Formats: sequence, structure tokens, C-alpha cells
Amino acid sequence: MSLIIFMVTLIAYTEGQSLYNDIENDISFYTTQACYKECYEKEEILQFQLKCENKTGKYQAGNVTDTQYCFIRSSLTWDDGKTKCQSFNSYLLEINSEAEQNWLMEEISEDRWWIGAREDTDNEVWVWDHSGDELVFQNWDTVGSQPSGGTAEDCALSDEGLWHDYPCDSRYNIICERGK
Repeated sequence: MSLIIFMVTLIAYTEGQSLYNDIENDISFYTTQACYKECYEKEEILQFQLKCENKTGKYQAGNVTDTQYCFIRSSLTWDDGKTKCQSFNSYLLEINSEAEQNWLMEEISEDRWWIGAREDTDNEVWVWDHSGDELVFQNWDTVGSQPSGGTAEDCALSDEGLWHDYPCDSRYNIICERGK
């Protein structure tokens, strides 16, 4: 039995050098890949922040969600806002929870801001443009009977925190969101 263990050990040692080197290379590869992914993510966040601030926007990392936001005070149509957000790898804001809505109210309690909801007129439902998901959380202005515009008002905005449907060619501020 000792002889077998000795022979296996000897074979493992002589052939094991290349096996050891292969494992060491794999560890190095995966460590580099893990760093690459983490470093790439950090670079993407910094690029988003830089582009946001270069457009005179206000950058804010979300404390409710794991996303970043860019608040741009500029007079843009909904489609121009969408294009602006896409130009720095983000999308018009999607509000998916009451907690996110409440957090955003602290940031945008005034003015009107385009959000990423759009009416799917074929199915007569409101969806988030970026994800294509139907709105689960909603904060429509019920006093103003929103949404109320039929086919003439197919884009959504936040007006002091309450959602309204508006014509997409109206001009308002935008909120871009960059999720993971």
C-alpha cells in the first residue's frame, strides 16, 4: 500500500508541476477577470457621473436602489431626453417602488421631470420604455384624473412627484437612470 501511495505521489509530483502551473494560471485568469468586471463596473459608474456632470446635471447614487441617477435641468422632449440618456449608457427613469418614489421626492420635489413610462397604445397599457415592463408601482395624480390624455398624451412625467401623461413633444427636465 505504501508503494502505491509513493508512486501516486511521485507521478503527481512530476506531472503535477504542469497541473500546478495550470491551476495557478487559472487563478490568475479568474482573479484578473474578477478585477476586470469590478474595475469595469467602477469605470462605467465614473463615466456616467462624468457625462452627467458635463451636461450640467446633478449626479446622485441611489440609496434605495443599486442605481445611479442624473438629474438634468434642460428643456427636452421625451424622445430627446431618451436619446440624451442613451448617449451615456443610461435610460429615462423607471420608478419601481414606493420607497424609490419617496427617495426621489426628496430630490425633485419641484418642477416637472420626464420619466421613462410611455403608453403602449396598441395594448392600452403603460410600460417602462427601457425594460418594456408594465408599470407595477404607479403614482398617478388621482385628483387630476391621470392618466387622462388618450392617444394625444403618451409620455409620462413627474409633476412635483405625481405622475401625469403629457404630449411627448412637450419640453421638460429629464432624469436618467443607470442600473446594474
